[in-house]
Amino acid sequence: MTIISKDDLLSIADTAVKKAMAYGVDEAEAFVYYERATNLALQGPIVNIKEPIPIGIGVRVAISKQVGFASASEISDDVVESTVKTAVDLAKLSPKDPDFQTFPKPVKRASRDGIINKQMLDTPSEDILKTLGEYTKWIFDFDKRINFVESGAEKNYMMYAVANSEGINDAAENAYIAAWFIASARVGDVIKSGFDYEISRERLNFEKIAESTAKRAIESLEAKPLKEKLRIPVIIENEPLSGLLRYILSYGLSGRNVMMKSSYYTDKEKQQVASEKFTLIDDGQMMDGPYTTKVDHEGIPRQKTILVNNGVLESFVYDSYSAYKLNKELTGNATRAGSGSQEPFNNAVDVGFSNLVVQSGSKDFNSFIESFDEAVVVKTSLLGVGHANRETGEFSIVAPNAFLWRNGELKPLNSVTLAGNFYMVLKNIVDIAGDPKMTMYGKIPSIAFEKITVS
Repeated sequence: MTIISKDDLLSIADTAVKKAMAYGVDEAEAFVYYERATNLALQGPIVNIKEPIPIGIGVRVAISKQVGFASASEISDDVVESTVKTAVDLAKLSPKDPDFQTFPKPVKRASRDGIINKQMLDTPSEDILKTLGEYTKWIFDFDKRINFVESGAEKNYMMYAVANSEGINDAAENAYIAAWFIASARVGDVIKSGFDYEISRERLNFEKIAESTAKRAIESLEAKPLKEKLRIPVIIENEPLSGLLRYILSYGLSGRNVMMKSSYYTDKEKQQVASEKFTLIDDGQMMDGPYTTKVDHEGIPRQKTILVNNGVLESFVYDSYSAYKLNKELTGNATRAGSGSQEPFNNAVDVGFSNLVVQSGSKDFNSFIESFDEAVVVKTSLLGVGHANRETGEFSIVAPNAFLWRNGELKPLNSVTLAGNFYMVLKNIVDIAGDPKMTMYGKIPSIAFEKITVS
């Protein structure tokens, strides 16, 4: 079947729910998903183009607190019928879940999808590849020490519909374009790399990404080893910080983990958990946010949720399972994104952020650095974030592009290790820069912290 509009998806979802209810289940839900993506990669003369078109359905049913889930990578009538039947059969075999209350009931609040730029979606792959090639050459020409460049871009459009027996019947769409460059520079046996990317709902500044990548590749070539263990302020640039922030706080601020009492922030609502300088928002309605949609993956309207306000924990993010169990408002944060490369319709519902936003300061990045007498400055990337302990907050991660700011000079360092407890570090924010960057996870500025050990 060729997908033409969200109405097609809504019709399929509604049909699946009716089929499930005909089997005599107590409740039913269907999630139907369609995606059209173009992934481009350019490495020397090698061009790699992938154009996946994932499409499928996920069905949940409940019978007396027994929940069954099944999915399929097709949406023909026969496949929908068999997927529904499999979900029903699995529910009958599943143990009762005492924490399950009900599938979500409709929530009335205004919401809308983010920017959908049709011109961006219609940009030919050939034009994007040509641009990547031009700026790849530009990076090589930037400095003769640069000896390797790789680039890529992704253009993505998706839409999904959710229907359930409680009265939900809604759909959403999303679209973005992203591009990245990696460059390596070499002097003798010393090799250093630079990386940068941009994600947008409308257009990209390829020149800005390319120039940033080239500068990052060469600025660390004169790196020296750190001769001492330091406990001075650590400035983490917006991009590497966004990944660390999202990885740990997506666990700590998840209503599911609060429900299971595995979150560090369990029982800390309305308490001071961070510096007064720190305000964190989950904004599912930011028009230019990469994950802004009208509804979440359970059909609940997205919203702007203040999570931490001037250091005080105000809210967690919830799906229906955790919100109903804890008697909280649904925040529109149900996700089926899962992990790895599985399509959303193949995953069970969980809790996840939409677009994270940290309230910014006023200084640009260079002025921010210069406001300190001394500091370690971390740029570009952090390695090992995924090994941090999200329950306790303990981390030990590597910064391959670190610098020492001292005596008015910024000098590159060999890779250094950063160690500390992220939940404690948030209480020791020295200052926040005014350089928010739209990253894969939201709009994040650079932040200076104390209580991080650098070695």
